[in-house]
Formats: sequence, structure tokens, C-alpha cells
Amino acid sequence: MTERLREAFDQVRAEEELKARTREFLLQKIESSQKKVLFSARRLAAVAACMMLLFGGGWFTYFTPAYAISVDVNPSFELEINRFDKVVSVEAYNQDAYRLTSSLDVRYLDYRDALEQILSDPNMEVYLVQDQPVSVTVFGADEKKNNEMLANVTACTSSYLNVHCACASREEVSAAHESGMSFGKYRAFLELQALDPDVTAEEVQALTMCQIQGRIESLSGSTGSGASHHHAEGEWGNHDAGHGHGHGGENQNTCEGDN
Repeated sequence: MTERLREAFDQVRAEEELKARTREFLLQKIESSQKKVLFSARRLAAVAACMMLLFGGGWFTYFTPAYAISVDVNPSFELEINRFDKVVSVEAYNQDAYRLTSSLDVRYLDYRDALEQILSDPNMEVYLVQDQPVSVTVFGADEKKNNEMLANVTACTSSYLNVHCACASREEVSAAHESGMSFGKYRAFLELQALDPDVTAEEVQALTMCQIQGRIESLSGSTGSGASHHHAEGEWGNHDAGHGHGHGGENQNTCEGDN
């Protein structure tokens, strides 16, 4: 009888110890799980912060213009290009440009694809068929990148004999914008003003590129100066021959289009 009672008490004590060890084990597991959850939450927050910094900064960089391409024939507009060679905005400087660019969807395209799409558009093609002089100017802060873009733009427009490409400085472009003109038209204005000092920016704003070129050729012909000579060499409207590329061709001076 005594032996049976001892065995019963031993069994009760063993069960209590098992319960205690089990309870301690479970508490340790719960505590460990809470630490892991806290660590995971902190790690996730850190990753999220890095992602926001990365993609937030990338978003800003993507939509920030770093370079631009000015296209002038009578439509005068500029394609603003980001550091990834994508068009992020289009600035129209006259009604013809607004009608042309509003009918196209070139945002977020590579600038080469955008330029090809613009030049092949029927609203632009009419100027090219009439052999009106088309000025395409590249500008940005990085001279090496400017030259790379100029080479690409020249290749894109090589099939058009009346398209003339060049680079410009930021200072020149700022002066053009202050005058309310895209750079290509402003450069033509400077060339005309050199021949006719009385001409004003306001007067030139009302002229098409073809009309400006016609006046330049008329004045340079009477003075024996070289605007037509520049055009024949593919440097129309370019005061820095080392930064211009043209495709030759003679201008028929068939001037049409609105201002």
C-alpha cells in the first residue's frame, strides 16, 4: 500500500515538472517569434525606405529634362529629353506647332523614334515636300552627349535634303526663350539681324522660317554675303560650322503655313 502511494505521488510530480517545462518552452518560442516579427518589421521598413529613395529619385530624374531638340520649319517646337533619351514633354512655340504636336503622341518615346514619327507625319511632310529649310538643333549641358545626339539626329534626318542639324549652347537657348522663340527660329533671327539691324524679334515671330530664309537670301545676295553659300554647304542658320551637319539640297522658297 505504501509503495503504491509513493508511485502515485511520483507520477503527479513528474506531470507537474512536464507541465512546467512545456510552459517554459512555449514562452521561449513566443518570445522568439515576437523578436523575429519585430526584426522583420524593421527590416521591411528599411527596405521600403530604400525603395522609396531609389524609385522616388529615379522618378524625379526620369521626368526632368536634361537635353532638348528644337525643330523649326514653320512649326517651331522643342522636344525635351531626359537622361534616358526619352521625350518627357513637347513645347510648341506657334499655332502650327501646337496643331502638329497635339495630334502626335511622342511622349516617353526614344527621341530618335519621336523625331522619325514627327518627320513622317502628313502635317509635317508638306513642308519637307516643298523643300522648305528645316532646322534641327540639339542642346544640353553635356557637350559629349550633345555631339552624340547630333550624330543620331543627323542620321535620322539623312533622307531629307532640306534638314540641317546643329548644336547650341545653353546660353544661346536661354536667350532664344527670353525672346519667345524656339532656338532654331532665334538663330535664323540672329542671321537676319546681322544683315538687317533694324529687324526685331517681334517682327520675326510673325514670319515663317521660309520667309526668314527668303529675306536672308535676298539681303545676302545684295551684299554679296554668304547665307545662300552656307545653305549650299549644309550649314544654314549655323554660326559655328564645327557644330553643324546638313544634307545639302536647294531651297525652292515655297513659303506656306501659319505663324
